Parts: sequence; structure tokens; C-alpha cells
Amino acid sequence: MHYEICSAYCSNAEQKQYLTYGIQADGCRIDDISTCRQTVQRLESLLNRNQVLPEHLWDIVDDFLAE
Repeated sequence: MHYEICSAYCSNAEQKQYLTYGIQADGCRIDDISTCRQTVQRLESLLNRNQVLPEHLWDIVDDFLAE
């Protein structure tokens, strides 16, 4: 399993677009984790270093963001 960063544009309530970063691997994708690429890079390293299985991805991302 190899996770990598993905990006997407989102819109806020005022219809202004902004770039967000997420994580993807093998058909699993979570968008809009953070607008800070460095934050998502730390998460990407954690996921790859620990070889996290896709079924645990949501929980790991949730815990990561709660820190």
C-alpha cells in the first residue's frame, strides 16, 4: 500500500475557490483534509511508514486531525 497526496478545489459559502489536499491509495481517497500541504505530507509519511490498511484510513485521519 502506498499513499500519496491528492489535491482538489473546493468552494466556500461565498463561492470562493480554494485548494485543499487529501490522501489517496488503491481506490481509497479522502479529499479536503487540509489547505496546508505540509500537514498532509506529515500524514502521508505516517501512513506509508506504518503501512496503514485502507479500512483504517478514516480513523487514522480523524485521529491525526484531532491532535
